[in-house]
Amino acid sequence: MANIGAQAATAVDEKIREFRTLQTELNTHRSDLGTLMAQRNENEMVKQVSCWLLWLFVVWLCVAMVLYIDMCLHALLCAYNICLQLTVLICTDYT
Repeated sequence: MANIGAQAATAVDEKIREFRTLQTELNTHRSDLGTLMAQRNENEMVKQVSCWLLWLFVVWLCVAMVLYIDMCLHALLCAYNICLQLTVLICTDYT
């Protein structure tokens, strides 16, 4: 006949091992979850920074276009003034 106390102790030891295995798995999953949440937060920050950089580029591009148009208009105005001065010089009768 088997010793009932030894069988009970063996069963308790097995349950304790199972419990410790579950604790280890739970801790591993908690750590993995923490890592995933940190990565998600980092990805969200990268998205926000990328969005701001995109808007900054669009604004910069618009400003550059306005400055270019202003420069072109200034060049056209200068050319017009030169043409007017040449017209005055050519058409003036100095006699």
